[in-house]
Amino acid sequence: MFGDEVLSRRFWLEVHPEPLSGCWLWGGLLVVRGGYGVFRGRQIHREILKIDTGFGPSRRDFACHHCDTPPCVNPAHLYWGDAKSNAGDHNRRYGHPNSLKNHCPVNHALTEGNLVAWKLAHGVRECLTCSRRHKQAWKERNR
Repeated sequence: MFGDEVLSRRFWLEVHPEPLSGCWLWGGLLVVRGGYGVFRGRQIHREILKIDTGFGPSRRDFACHHCDTPPCVNPAHLYWGDAKSNAGDHNRRYGHPNSLKNHCPVNHALTEGNLVAWKLAHGVRECLTCSRRHKQAWKERNR
């Protein structure tokens, strides 16, 4: 797999198939933030996908997981994406962090009647009361 039989054996010693999900869980070193596997100083899921697809990614390419399991190294669960598709994938699974907020920073309720309509049509929830105050303050400053 890595062009070296010793490396290949070391790699497979760290892979643990999980029969229920089909994930191949990495049992070696994990990155503290995110829980992604590391092998020889590289993120292992990126290396596996590079070998599987024959594609040499740039730094802007993301190795994304269909299974949403960071230590998974099963090439069938991985695909190349960009920052936008990776963020969109996360938001589809978990929702955007701001979608859970029900009050603006000034503590106005983010209810249907208190949202800027044209921004809401683009998926952005902005407090209408604060928006009006900011607009008024801007007008006063720029007279």
